[in-house]
Amino acid sequence: MRAGPFEVAVAALWGLVAWLWAGGDLPGWWVPTACVLLWVSVPLVVVDVRHQRLPDALTVGVLPLLSAALAVAALGGGGWALVLRALVGAGVFLAVHILVAALRPGALGGGDVKLALPVGAVLGVLGVEALLLALVLASVITLVLIASVPRWRRGAPHGPGMLGAACVLAVTAV
Repeated sequence: MRAGPFEVAVAALWGLVAWLWAGGDLPGWWVPTACVLLWVSVPLVVVDVRHQRLPDALTVGVLPLLSAALAVAALGGGGWALVLRALVGAGVFLAVHILVAALRPGALGGGDVKLALPVGAVLGVLGVEALLLALVLASVITLVLIASVPRWRRGAPHGPGMLGAACVLAVTAV
């Protein structure tokens, strides 16, 4: 049985996490969270790029998976303050996305708003700076997509930007 492109992408990303952990750049207690985020991001990005939507079938399962990974991180050495930072980050990131969706209808889809909760939890653990940087980086990635893909001139999917920013920060900002 051959590995498909999703499996290859996830394996390469997990290899990066293993390399960072082995080099001492990523604490062991954070590895499960980084791996779960990278794992769920691959199909979410592909579906959003192909269909310009993040269906509930994919977004709803992300919250319990990342919540479990964050609980493992707290128990594994991150400490219980990590849980508080995750809750604050989830609330702030969700609030910002709800506000953008309300002020600019059509700028974000419902899937983007739903995904902001678990992604914000991961970013919240990394700190306020990570939340702010993720908002800026996600917007930049989305603008680059709009500028580079003619069919997205009226709006590009935001999931790739949000998840791309979160993934980069998850493996570099701990």
